[in-house]
Amino acid sequence: RRCDAASGGNGKAMEAKGLEVLPMIFVSVEGQGMDRYTRAVDAASLSSFIQTKLLPTTDEDVFPYSEELITPDYPVFVKFFETWCSRCLSMKKAFEGAASRMVGRVMFMEIECSSTEEASAFCMKHAVDGYPTLKLLGGTFEKPLLYSGDRSVEGFVEFLEQ
Repeated sequence: RRCDAASGGNGKAMEAKGLEVLPMIFVSVEGQGMDRYTRAVDAASLSSFIQTKLLPTTDEDVFPYSEELITPDYPVFVKFFETWCSRCLSMKKAFEGAASRMVGRVMFMEIECSSTEEASAFCMKHAVDGYPTLKLLGGTFEKPLLYSGDRSVEGFVEFLEQ
């Protein structure tokens, strides 16, 4: 259905619903939740985004919590999460997909903050106050870098390649 923001009271109605930038494109893939597409609006970019979301993923490249993995030798991208968190579940495949694409350059680790006392202490140490929280630790970084970008394979990879 076509919507003209300039027609009648549509502009105000759209603004009230948080629709400020047009076009707004959302892509939903089963098991990954819904992601807002924020890149260039052209066929090649949109097609690449959708194809990346459809790639099979595996959790083999995501390591479980171990503080021993965080060393000055190698950067570690950490997902702090809880199993009841729907946003954590919706980004699971994107996190796994980015981990597979970054093998050998960045290690990916996830930690369920309430799983053990040790895990809880680690989350408190890193000031986790919401889920999911994503931080880049270790490597040559003096302090953790908080990730607040797009929760997609492309968003993670772009951040980590900088």
